Amino acid sequence: MGTDENPILVSKLINFYASFNLLVDANIVTESSNSLDPLHWNMVISLYVRNIFFEEAISVYKKMFEFGKLDVARHLFDNMSVKDDVSWNTIISCYASRAKQISLQHLCWRIEERQMLRDENRGLQAQLKDTAEAVQAIGELPFRLKEAEEFAINA
Repeated sequence: MGTDENPILVSKLINFYASFNLLVDANIVTESSNSLDPLHWNMVISLYVRNIFFEEAISVYKKMFEFGKLDVARHLFDNMSVKDDVSWNTIISCYASRAKQISLQHLCWRIEERQMLRDENRGLQAQLKDTAEAVQAIGELPFRLKEAEEFAINA
């Protein structure tokens, strides 16, 4: 019985290789398995990330698409706490290469929404700054009036 019929064996091999920092070997086990279990892909990606091999993690993430795991990769993407330009470019290029126009269009809308939120946030920050300056000026007003009164009395 090979690893194809035994996903538990694949998981154990990945953990074994990871315990000796043999990350490439763990990745080979995942790629050579025909089961394509999302758990195995996630294990290898997190191993690379934990060992600060970010480019390799992204490479494995992209390979998920080649092996038909677009839905799993999308799920990972959707659950990322921080989506940077690299993660956005990766998911978009994978959808484009798979001709998933509806999902690609949806992602483009999300990027536009994200940009609008950034712009709105900048506008709100400017408004808050103006408001804070106005409140500070109002708070200083009694002191300024007292100074003006003292100046007028002493002049």
